[in-house]
Amino acid sequence: MVIPKHKRKKILKDSVDFWLKNYTNKKYGSSYDIEIITDKCLSRDTRLIKSSKSHSNLIFSPSKTALMSKKNDQEIELILIMEVADSVSLNDISDMLIYCKIARPIEAFILSTHGITAPVEMMLLNKNRIEKCSDYAENLIKICIYDTKKNEIIREIISIGD
Repeated sequence: MVIPKHKRKKILKDSVDFWLKNYTNKKYGSSYDIEIITDKCLSRDTRLIKSSKSHSNLIFSPSKTALMSKKNDQEIELILIMEVADSVSLNDISDMLIYCKIARPIEAFILSTHGITAPVEMMLLNKNRIEKCSDYAENLIKICIYDTKKNEIIREIISIGD
């Protein structure tokens, strides 16, 4: 039985919510207060507007953003997440590269349930193209295959940046 795309997206969204809360709490919970923000409310967050890193121009909408406030400090860090219910396309990668250029997150993930498209695979075979993408990304973007049943990353396909 084929699951309709809108249901796959909902399943992925709920699963990634669970994973991201666990991941950020385990990795950053001792140093940061963490809030998971979804969709368009990010650009209106007053903590970002006051941040010293000038995150105030964020008018884009990644699937999820972990907004992490350093405990006893005004420092803000971000983790960006893009959920892809199908295969990762070149458009998904270019969107995340732009998001990362604007927001300068400490981590960024593109999580897909189906891997990558053929054009992305062709791009990955060309080392010069990967290096050009890496030059554009200030931090590491991890493209991963995600399992919604286990609520975890199965495998990292590639890292772009740094």
